[in-house]
Amino acid sequence: MLILILLGIASVGLIVWEVRDGMDNLGIFMGSIIIPLAFVIALISIPLQSQSTFVQIRGIEAVRETIERAREVETIENTALQLKILELNQELAESQYYNSTIWGFWIPDEIDDVEPIK
Repeated sequence: MLILILLGIASVGLIVWEVRDGMDNLGIFMGSIIIPLAFVIALISIPLQSQSTFVQIRGIEAVRETIERAREVETIENTALQLKILELNQELAESQYYNSTIWGFWIPDEIDDVEPIK
């Protein structure tokens, strides 16, 4: 987050500098436009990814409850439930992996507390 703030401050400085000097260098001016745009996109993507992760956590909990109720009765639908369990556990494992990488900044740490469905 600190890097994004520093990039934002630097890009505002570049814009002010270019406007003051008459925009002689088009490359610096274009960079001063692209950097703030990337900054805004990054700031927008952080809450969207967090929301997506919380929705994923709630979805896993809902499926876990449904599966617990469905396991009480033996039906052919249990095969479909097993496929859903496999899919959700795979998504959970991917999210937990990305949370441990550099992209973990965008993913809330609550995802590590979620246990796979068994």
